[in-house]
Amino acid sequence: MAKTQIPTPTELRQLLRYVPETGDLFWRERGVEWFADGVNRTAIHACRNWNARYAGSQAFTSKDAHGYLIGAIKNVKYKSHRVIWAMIYGEWPSGDVDHINSDRSDNREHNLRAASRSQNMRNRGATKSNSTGLKGVCWDAGRKKWLAQIRVDGRNKYLGRYDTPECAHLAYKSAAAKLHGDFARST
Repeated sequence: MAKTQIPTPTELRQLLRYVPETGDLFWRERGVEWFADGVNRTAIHACRNWNARYAGSQAFTSKDAHGYLIGAIKNVKYKSHRVIWAMIYGEWPSGDVDHINSDRSDNREHNLRAASRSQNMRNRGATKSNSTGLKGVCWDAGRKKWLAQIRVDGRNKYLGRYDTPECAHLAYKSAAAKLHGDFARST
């Protein structure tokens, strides 16, 4: 089976219209060159049907299991923020594309930035398994204290033990601001 060719940024702009103020994508009307003759219908017929059904309608409105907006081009699924990046900057992103406000469906241009995988992970909130709801804080049952730690270069860095979760979280927030810079997120 032949591997599907990833659409170029030029092709994406021919297929989709991006609205930077809202972050939404809309299908553009397609020419017959995007269709092939089939067993039961011609390319012209397929083109007319597609345009009548989809041209002008919002694209990439489904969400994947992680909350990212997705859609398909030539039967291959793509995440909308990566498609938008390619449309804006003229090339597919080489690494991650981070949503600055952590809203995975907010694809406005000013909310997207290039990021390494570790930078993108820094901008995550507290995990679902975190019972405190405070990023970087957990209970140390053995010492009966709140433990603060931060992930740096793939390892957890100890920040101290504290009497309250709020004090532990302040230690985390301070370290995150110093170590993670613009990608720091404390909630």
